[in-house]
Amino acid sequence: MNQTASRWGLVGTDNGYSFEYGGDLWFLFGNAVPTPSFLGRPNQTNIPVRQPGDSDAMGFSAVSAIGICPRLTFVPDGIGAFTRPTVITAPGQAPVTLRTNEVPEAGISEGGVMYVVFGTDNFASNPPGEPGRPAGGPTRSVMTVAVNGAEQLEFRYLYDLSTPPAGKFTFVAMADAGDGYVYFWGDTAGGSSWRHSNPYFARKPVNTIGEPGGMQYFAGFDASGGPVFSSSEPNAVPLFSDTPDPCVGELSVQWNEYLGRWIMLYNCADDTPANPRGIYLRVATYPWGPWSAPTTVFATQDGLCRFIHRAMTPTQPQCDNLSSAARLGVQGGDYSPGIIDRFTTGGPATAGSPAWTRIEYTMSTWNPYEIVVMATTVHD
Repeated sequence: MNQTASRWGLVGTDNGYSFEYGGDLWFLFGNAVPTPSFLGRPNQTNIPVRQPGDSDAMGFSAVSAIGICPRLTFVPDGIGAFTRPTVITAPGQAPVTLRTNEVPEAGISEGGVMYVVFGTDNFASNPPGEPGRPAGGPTRSVMTVAVNGAEQLEFRYLYDLSTPPAGKFTFVAMADAGDGYVYFWGDTAGGSSWRHSNPYFARKPVNTIGEPGGMQYFAGFDASGGPVFSSSEPNAVPLFSDTPDPCVGELSVQWNEYLGRWIMLYNCADDTPANPRGIYLRVATYPWGPWSAPTTVFATQDGLCRFIHRAMTPTQPQCDNLSSAARLGVQGGDYSPGIIDRFTTGGPATAGSPAWTRIEYTMSTWNPYEIVVMATTVHD
């Protein structure tokens, strides 16, 4: 069913964060794998140079019907394959590299302008010569703005959003609730804390999104239960902590009009009787919480042998149709749930029935290296 290889020279990718821009639904993809060739020409040496796992991609769709997989269009490069996004920096500014696990994380449209947060400075998976660095993902997040709309996928660096060692918004989700602020939910995704983090919240006046400074970090509650904000990122406090271990990795957040709640999805590797490992959901009346206890809305075990590969071992036979011999021993998993706001439906409470909503979200499966679209129904 997936035709991106034949149409755009794109074999597989992950992440899949979506947002609205220019009337279309845009998706941000990380660590994209190009086909070796496309239309008879090499597809891994284009300008900018891209290699398997070191490319990213951005696609868009006009689809509005619920339950239909979007037909994605990509910005074409010189040979008609997908163009990878790039971030332009001024002389003297630190470069924003987009190598392995350095990806576009979240996007938003404000005043008809596209802003995208990229994660960069991953010192773990990129050779050569960076010894002593922690393993994991990006360690710095940056705010960028699209140059000339989004026609060429060129982005201009604006400012650092979060930096080590105190950075708490290395991997983020964004939303505009219409109250004059852009909301940010983040986690310390970089280094050894990648996917072992607590989440945090901050907000920034929408008219300053293109400028550095002005971030207000949630620092707890006052005596009356109201939120306290600080201008200092180190003062940000966790919104909650999972047990037995902090486990927030990639996350997405949506204001759900049907429930009158904020909904957060994130991948968690904790495995308990109450919540098996997989995709967790929490809800809150306010973006800073308090947040509900987690509910596993997708358990990893339920996808194995169906659309997530279970590693093949001498005592565990192959149980699916994965054809890549090199990856038969690689366990698949679930991560990076991205709520697709456009596809959310629901209904109000009626006599004897609570309010409900049906959310659709992208989810990465690692092996096979693809993204699937999931649906979950939630009752108030």
